[in-house]
Amino acid sequence: MGRYVVVHQTPAGTDLPIINLTGSAAIRVKIYDLVLGFDGTPADVAGEFVIDRTTDAGTGGTALTENPLDPLTVAATGAGIGGTFTTAPTDGATPVVLLMIALNQRATFRWVAAPGGELISTATAANGLMLNSTGMSSGTPNTNATIYWEE
Repeated sequence: MGRYVVVHQTPAGTDLPIINLTGSAAIRVKIYDLVLGFDGTPADVAGEFVIDRTTDAGTGGTALTENPLDPLTVAATGAGIGGTFTTAPTDGATPVVLLMIALNQRATFRWVAAPGGELISTATAANGLMLNSTGMSSGTPNTNATIYWEE
C-alpha cells in the first residue's frame, strides 16, 4: 500500500472533469484528502464540484504525475488524468456521487476523510474516482486541485 498526491489546474465549467484517478481489479483508489481553490482575480462566482465513481478512464486529457508521499514507495498503479478530455470518464447513467462541494471562487476548501471514511473506487478494471466541476455561476475560473490517495 502506498500513499500518493496529484495536483492539477484546469478551467472549471459545466460537467467538466478536473482529475480522474483510475484503479484496476487488483488496486482500489482511496481518496482521503482533497484541496480545491481558484487562482486569478477573485470574483463572486459560485461553483459546484462532485467526486463520482467512474467505470472507465475516458480519453484525451493530460497524464498527471502521481508523486509518492514516501520516496521509497513504488510508483502508483492508479493512473491520474486531468485537463480537457476528448471523451469524459463515464460516471454511469445514475452517477454515484460520493462527495458534493459548493464553493465560492474567493474561498479555498479542504476535505479530510474521517478514519475509515475514505472515498473508494470499485475493484474493477478501469474503474476509478473523478473530481468533476458540475457547474459555475459565471465564467470558467482556473480550478486548482490537490488529491491525496492510497492504493
